[in-house]
Amino acid sequence: MMEWGTNPERSILVVEDSRTQAEYLAHILRKNNYPCRIADNARTALDLIAGEKPAMILTDIVMPDIDGYELCRRIRQNPATADIPVVMVTQLFDPADVLKGLEA
Repeated sequence: MMEWGTNPERSILVVEDSRTQAEYLAHILRKNNYPCRIADNARTALDLIAGEKPAMILTDIVMPDIDGYELCRRIRQNPATADIPVVMVTQLFDPADVLKGLEA
């Protein structure tokens, strides 16, 4: 896990239960000088966010325990984190999934 370093305003938290996908996204981000951290589930992500607020969050939707929709809802419900942009990265393509993501 990489620390935010000297550019916390560019820091990105990747939330992905697939280690391969998480490392791939992190590699792309770091190659482009975005400091990032990886959380392999939503609970870990919420703990990391509480400790150090990222500039943006990239999250999978389909995860065990707490899915990406619920993670987004919890981020939005907390006044300290409600302003963090959340991008949902997924292979879901059903219009209902898109609407659910926008609602969250």
